[in-house]
Amino acid sequence: MVASPALRVVSPGSLVAVVAFPGPQGFFRPVNPFLPGSSSHGGEDYVFSLLTGYCDPPAGVSVREGLHYNPYFPGQAIGMAPPIYNEVLEFDDGTPATMSQIAKDVCTFLRWAAEPKHDHRKRMGLKMLLLGALLAPLSYYLKRHKWSVMKSRKMIYRPPK
Repeated sequence: MVASPALRVVSPGSLVAVVAFPGPQGFFRPVNPFLPGSSSHGGEDYVFSLLTGYCDPPAGVSVREGLHYNPYFPGQAIGMAPPIYNEVLEFDDGTPATMSQIAKDVCTFLRWAAEPKHDHRKRMGLKMLLLGALLAPLSYYLKRHKWSVMKSRKMIYRPPK
């Protein structure tokens, strides 16, 4: 059974996806929104700018019906309405709920959610550094002890007669 091209499942980064779904720059490579650090647009800074960058279009720029002007989005017109506003929520510690604070918290959460093994990896790296710091002097001492005999040995070459 041969699948029709419309029903074929394509991985987002494959060459078939690049050819089959050309984007505005001539290629299509979807960005995972949960990995802001790996996106090609600048990581967390791009997500922060995208969330806080909604504004009225400048004079002479027209935006189609249903789109919103955002200078940080490629093409400057995005179909998503502004997702956050000032004072949309309350923080328990009394932090002012400004748009930039909420966007910063969203970006921080996305970074944390994108790397679930980050803390474990950092803890393991610290353990390896401590273990290396303990083993380096021990290996240096053993090297000096074992090779001291070889270094003090006098070797003389006596050719056969």
